[in-house]
Amino acid sequence: LNKENGKNAVEVLNMGIPCTGPPEYLSLFVREGLVLNPDMVVVAFFTGNDFIESKPQKRPLYTYSYIISLINYVIKINKKMETKLIQEGKMVFCDNCPTFDQQTFLNIERERSFIYVEGNKRFEKLCDKAVYWLSQIKDICSKKGIKLVVVIIPDEIQVNNALQADIRAKFYPGLNKSGWNITLPNYTLAKRLDSLGIDSLGM
Repeated sequence: LNKENGKNAVEVLNMGIPCTGPPEYLSLFVREGLVLNPDMVVVAFFTGNDFIESKPQKRPLYTYSYIISLINYVIKINKKMETKLIQEGKMVFCDNCPTFDQQTFLNIERERSFIYVEGNKRFEKLCDKAVYWLSQIKDICSKKGIKLVVVIIPDEIQVNNALQADIRAKFYPGLNKSGWNITLPNYTLAKRLDSLGIDSLGM
């Protein structure tokens, strides 16, 4: 961007925080983002868990601290990681190694996969919640003259055919082809956002 627009013409700030969802995106934007006077806000909406995270839940006290939340996240992930980063006192990083063991990963994908089932009332309610939070961000951006774009990021099951086949065979053996729509959450969200005048990018 700076190569096209001149040195230091564009400044990008990454305000992503682990273990947060759309309600926290709104809170973070209001509490910490607005004072930065942004020209544009890009919300990265992950289909894997951001629909589920759109329903406010009672939060543990530690989640009110971003630092403690990050530490808790790292501890949880580390317990389930198949590849350790520290071996024999040396830092070892493997870009191609899985983060989770296979069973843990399949369980995570199973818990999320209901959003691809046609006619799912649970998904419809969660989509309503997600759109509500994003519309709140949109209202603030409109009043402040800030451009808003939502980037819809697919879950791995949506781009990995082998994983999708595995999940369907193990957890949805009786579901016919017409009852499974792998692009349903993305298409539904994009359509709802478009109706609100919110630009989106995604599959």
